[in-house]
Amino acid sequence: MVLLSWSGTTAEMVELAKMLLRSNIVTVGVTEKRFSDMALVLAKSGGLVLCLSGEEVTVAAVKSTFCLAFSLVVLAVWVAWEKQDMQAAQSMTAVLRQLPDQIRRLHDDDTLKASCARMAAAYSDATSCLVLDAVHRGGTGREAALKLEETSWTSVSRAMDFEDLPAQVDDLVRTRTLVVVNATARSSMPAALDAMDRLHAAGIDFIALSYASRESGQVERFSHGKCLWLPKIQDCFQPFIDLVVLYELAYQYGISHGQTSEGFPRNRAKSVTVGRSRPMVCPSPQAALSLLQIPAPEADPP
Repeated sequence: MVLLSWSGTTAEMVELAKMLLRSNIVTVGVTEKRFSDMALVLAKSGGLVLCLSGEEVTVAAVKSTFCLAFSLVVLAVWVAWEKQDMQAAQSMTAVLRQLPDQIRRLHDDDTLKASCARMAAAYSDATSCLVLDAVHRGGTGREAALKLEETSWTSVSRAMDFEDLPAQVDDLVRTRTLVVVNATARSSMPAALDAMDRLHAAGIDFIALSYASRESGQVERFSHGKCLWLPKIQDCFQPFIDLVVLYELAYQYGISHGQTSEGFPRNRAKSVTVGRSRPMVCPSPQAALSLLQIPAPEADPP
């Protein structure tokens, strides 16, 4: 078992770590905080992998996401090496060596930044966001929806799996909504194309993320040219590439909603978590109300 938590103080993660330790289930923790509650518990089990990201001081939590994912892949390389699966270990290592340069090139791509700014500006009046992705297979879509909501402050966002798209998509978007379709995984490309086709038929505009392939013409047509083209690597490593672009899009979306670099939320409760432990007994709302000393209403005079 592997538990990922940057702060290591999230109540649910601490509780789960304690439960796994009591059940003698070997668990490894991936975290930034060596002396956090979760880390201290898992140090008695399978040990820790420190992601070494440093404190979050950027617009929203971005370093921690990449460092946690990178540390998890390094752990996977070690497991493959210990199992004498040299082919898997060498394959993952080769990709990891190329990732920093690929991320740097994307981050420094002024054309990509301008495209994100232009597309985000077109949705400056949007009040909600919808990210369509293979949500049941990975967390890229959820992370993108979270960042769009964080940076805009005024847009409610959610992620939806391609399989959960309703049969009738006409009523899916009732207000001005930024819809993002993440079509960067080969394994989910057929489902992504089907979703884009249905959105296109219903007259719902969206921004697509994809890569150069034989389906590029369809992606271009369905999205009316509003597509961000990304480098393609193995599906399991693709989130590293996707998130660079999605974070830039979220940043520009916040700018289009009137936020400024100085006004963005910083260090969003990453160093301190509100609740370190969950209460042993959670009373119902009715039980909590019954504990309040509410005086009885005075009787009306005769």
